[in-house]
Amino acid sequence: MSKKRLEEIVEKISEQNFDRIIVPETLVTVEYQDIKFLTNALIKQTERVQELEEDLTKYRNGFEFQLLINNSIKKQNKRYREALEFYADPNNYELKGRGTVSSLVFDGGIRARKALEGESSEEM
Repeated sequence: MSKKRLEEIVEKISEQNFDRIIVPETLVTVEYQDIKFLTNALIKQTERVQELEEDLTKYRNGFEFQLLINNSIKKQNKRYREALEFYADPNNYELKGRGTVSSLVFDGGIRARKALEGESSEEM
């Protein structure tokens, strides 16, 4: 039940000039003050639910933002790891034959620059 609907009910009840409400179908007598108390309690609970829903939305948005950052950092770490593995591999320092240069010299730091610029070694 919405806060607005509860407020409408309170207004309707407030307009009546009687101390008791008798519901003939169930033969129950309810004090007006009890109805007023329960209605006010429901309004407060409805307001609290709305506050909690707003908080939940804020937390969900923050969580999704953190996931995006986390995924970005994972991709960055993968690029750096690939570049470091290339430079750490001793085979890349060896000459392939007379008159040739090693893979490391041939690379000339391209992999490192690409990793820092945000490109993976797969894009090279």
